[in-house]
Amino acid sequence: MVCIFCERNEVDAYFSKWCEKCHRLKRLMSIYGDNVHEVCETVFVRNPKQQQHKIDHAVMPKNLKMEIEEAETHNYNLRNKL
Repeated sequence: MVCIFCERNEVDAYFSKWCEKCHRLKRLMSIYGDNVHEVCETVFVRNPKQQQHKIDHAVMPKNLKMEIEEAETHNYNLRNKL
């Protein structure tokens, strides 16, 4: 049988509904309550401002973006600069 929460892993016991990992998560939620939801929201979910920051600074730095735009306007390859 498949876990009813993650719908990927096998259940850990015959009459159980959850796999081992989801069962642990269920126990943590019963202990910590709403703190688990708050932690998941702050750690895993990114708002649009955070997404744009990630795009601007981590995915493509501005210097590289300017070099690519310059290479496209002059129609040459960046590796030819060597």
